[in-house]
Amino acid sequence: MTIKAPLPWQSQTWDALISRHRNGNLPHAILLTGISGLGKSLFAQALAEALLCESPQADGQACGQCRSCQQMQAEGHPDFKPIAPEEGKKQIGVDQCRRLSSFLALTSHYGRYRVVVVQPADSMNESSANSLLKTLEEPPQGGVMILISDRPESLLPTIRSRCQQIVFTPPAHDMAHSWLSGHISSTEQMDLLLALSSNAPLRALELAEDDKLLLRTNMLQDLEAMSSRAGTDVMAIAKRWSEQELADVLHWLQSWFQDMLRLKTSNTPPLLSNPDIRDRLQQLAETLHWDALYTHMDRLNEMKRKLNGSLNPQLLMEDFLLSWSSSRQCS
Repeated sequence: MTIKAPLPWQSQTWDALISRHRNGNLPHAILLTGISGLGKSLFAQALAEALLCESPQADGQACGQCRSCQQMQAEGHPDFKPIAPEEGKKQIGVDQCRRLSSFLALTSHYGRYRVVVVQPADSMNESSANSLLKTLEEPPQGGVMILISDRPESLLPTIRSRCQQIVFTPPAHDMAHSWLSGHISSTEQMDLLLALSSNAPLRALELAEDDKLLLRTNMLQDLEAMSSRAGTDVMAIAKRWSEQELADVLHWLQSWFQDMLRLKTSNTPPLLSNPDIRDRLQQLAETLHWDALYTHMDRLNEMKRKLNGSLNPQLLMEDFLLSWSSSRQCS
């Protein structure tokens, strides 16, 4: 399945940037932020293609036919460089950012821009972030940097301040539902997927196509087992969870604990991220005091902030689940 930007909820942002490009005042550094699943990467790729295209369409999109577009499709354009953590690593290294600066300083091969896309920008370590900052402070003529981050608060304030920040927000439910209907036939499934994804259509589609919902089911069963049965093997559960993508595990845990806090406030909260398991979360919430719920949320938030660091997933899961088990026994 091929999905191309700009997506319906990105059209106004696209038109504004293309207008600035045509007027000659495109920002030298753009930071795309917003929750996962809104198409930030697709937007960045489409914008890079448009800036390098030799015969753009009336709406500013790349023609898809010219020499530049063909090179972009073949992932070999001399004026385009994507920056991401190297294979087997979680962070963007300082050498990558130094090469980025050298790349931007060169003259464009085709007399247009030189474009760099950095994703995820929050995966830079301190040294690489400082190296990038030097480039941002003295931007080369004709260079455009597009940074992408789900967690812009993790970036240096000095980096954020030197970028034109564009925040993508989830579309209205009707727009998200309409777009998703082109990919999923079941209305009931669409409603659940949009609720689980905070109305982020691409995230909803992702949930429908892989095993993330199965992970959710299994994790909730594990928590319920720990809640209802003494002697549950916490270490075995921690090991199973640590073998999954840590970002997915943290996403479901944060989602549940947020809902438990809402249910603790009201038996009929106006909004839940997990409406299909309301009763099960209500039962779990009733076993915990307010302070325990907030403590767990703080712990999860801290784990998410360190997601791109050198974390030991199994130790993290063991620590969290032991804390969960202990807070229940004391409740």
